[in-house]
Amino acid sequence: MNESLGNGTGGERIARFTGLLTGSGIVCKILLLIFAILAADILGRDSYGYLEYLLEMALIFGVLVDFGLEQTVTRDLAKWKDRFRAVAGAILGYRLVASLLVLVAMELTLSVIDLSVRDRVFWLENTLASVYCVIIFHGALTKALLRSQEQLAAEAGINLADRTFLVVAGIAALWIGGRISVLLGVYIASALLALGLGWRVIFRRIAPCRPQWGLDLAFIWQRTAIPIGLSAACILLLHREDTVMVNILAGDAETGIYKAAYRPFEGLFLFPQMLAVASYPVFSSLYAQGEPIDRLIARFLRLLMYLSVPMAVGGTLIAESFIGQCYPKYAPDGVSVLMLLVWSLPFIFGNFLLGTVLNAIDRQAKNFYASVLAMVSNFVLNIPAILWYGAEGAAAVTILSQGLYLFLLVYYCRDRMEWHTEDLRRGLGMIGATVVMAAILVLFPYAWYWEVMIGAAVYGAGLIVFRGAVREDLDLARSLLGLRSRS
Repeated sequence: MNESLGNGTGGERIARFTGLLTGSGIVCKILLLIFAILAADILGRDSYGYLEYLLEMALIFGVLVDFGLEQTVTRDLAKWKDRFRAVAGAILGYRLVASLLVLVAMELTLSVIDLSVRDRVFWLENTLASVYCVIIFHGALTKALLRSQEQLAAEAGINLADRTFLVVAGIAALWIGGRISVLLGVYIASALLALGLGWRVIFRRIAPCRPQWGLDLAFIWQRTAIPIGLSAACILLLHREDTVMVNILAGDAETGIYKAAYRPFEGLFLFPQMLAVASYPVFSSLYAQGEPIDRLIARFLRLLMYLSVPMAVGGTLIAESFIGQCYPKYAPDGVSVLMLLVWSLPFIFGNFLLGTVLNAIDRQAKNFYASVLAMVSNFVLNIPAILWYGAEGAAAVTILSQGLYLFLLVYYCRDRMEWHTEDLRRGLGMIGATVVMAAILVLFPYAWYWEVMIGAAVYGAGLIVFRGAVREDLDLARSLLGLRSRS
């Protein structure tokens, strides 16, 4: 067993899967960033803001109607792999029936909001957004089934194909003057591509599945998913309700400013997202087998802090250069929004991991308690913050609500993390490396892309000099890169 990873096989599996998903995710995020920059520039603040609003609503409805079933399937089929075909068929039939509910509910909600905020209904755009929601609703089940069988390399390839098609077709649509409805059609086509590729992998590598119309088994699984569904809904709203609230309370243009800053910011927490995806089936399986995971949780949480703290500091220093070059029409408003958002990164990084841990070890009720308090605080505080300060207010509230969520998660996970006194000394080394990095970036200001490379190099060297990183951290990094750790 490789002790350097905290739990040999389990740690290496998590690291390997995280590396695969993060590698493909980086490419996807770069492609999406290029597309977002072009879309924001060509469409303008109002149209770009409205497009992002519709996409956010599709994601929100998809998760709300799923109501935790995706995460429950991932967790439990990771423990009981022999039940795959029966469970997959029952839930697929159930999802097909539920699709009608998703379509009607989202269409009605968008129409009501249009009448109250815009005094007219955008029927075509609303219908296309609702169709997109239905497709990603089924895509979520497909990914859950793949993850339960640890087919994460296949998911990484599907993500690359999906995003490459979206960006290529989307840019073509922008260049020919495509409207929001055309761009929504591109999103639908890319989601269909991902859905088809996912089921192709399931049929070829796992087991052929057919929809089953006897819904008893699916209803049992949906009831089991209720605690996770409640927390998933709250977490989703915690991340996504800001955009909708900015749109309703401050308008399309302010939404465009917020999303111009939020899109690149969102790309920064790609790694913890992929770590959560990779660790969920592994933690679930290890916990069911009675394997120790306490040290492994602490190790990955420390790794996330090592990444997020310098990102927050560096993001603050390069925000002006980045927004000024990539989103010139959104400066200076977008600069202050991005500067605020990056300081929620340490909290968000920790939340991805610890929320996943609670679900994996059957403490989903605790995750729900934490997420509902954070979501309610985010909603309540956003009302005056957005009315008074617009997008900047929403960004500031993100720091507070995500910080509250992390505090509660740490409290509920406190008995499942094994900390050593050496961890504190390494943490001080990380802070020292971050301070040196910040000083260098302030003294030698360059374009943002040069600053990113300089900052990463200085921070990495600082970790070694201040002994913030040692042999076991390097072994973990090797596993993330798909390399074998040295004995």
